[in-house]
Amino acid sequence: MWQLFLNGIEQIDKAISANVSNQLDRQNNTFSVTMKNTHETYHFLEANISIDGVDAASGIVTGQSFKESGSKRTQVEVTDHYYILQRRCVAERYENMTVSDILIAALTKYAPEF
Repeated sequence: MWQLFLNGIEQIDKAISANVSNQLDRQNNTFSVTMKNTHETYHFLEANISIDGVDAASGIVTGQSFKESGSKRTQVEVTDHYYILQRRCVAERYENMTVSDILIAALTKYAPEF
């Protein structure tokens, strides 16, 4: 069974379907979820799909659209966390450090949400 979480809150009985797209190379992985009876906007919130309790896809809501077809439906577009890193600029000088220590220091300072 799959579950949708938005900002850590399970969207019980709202998610109808999901579509995940995994990309190769430097492209962002994306997924979209169709939801029913939703009136809120979720832009830039954390979204996560889990299957049988195991994370299958996660990211940031980057788009949302509404449709009325008998009932109100919402299409939520989510882009993986690489989206955040693509918009960060690090201007630091690191010396006498291993690559792993540099990555840990940079992510801790510039992307603490990871």
